[in-house]
Amino acid sequence: HGYSQGIITFTLAGELQLANRVANAAIEDMYQEKEGRFFYQKRRTWTMKYSPMRWAQGWMAFAMSLLAEEQANNRSIQ
Repeated sequence: HGYSQGIITFTLAGELQLANRVANAAIEDMYQEKEGRFFYQKRRTWTMKYSPMRWAQGWMAFAMSLLAEEQANNRSIQ
């Protein structure tokens, strides 16, 4: 859930551009499009493809929703 924490931290710090970069990297690197979920862990030589709700899906859902909400709020201010 390192990507998730990066998105949360940068979003709460108001660094939305950096939070977006982390979110895009997470999608590119960890998202399993075929099954619509994020991998649990990716190492140099293997990927743990099972996805526990608490450590992979739950945190990523929270991080992405927080980022989306902040982006929507910033658009309405401008």
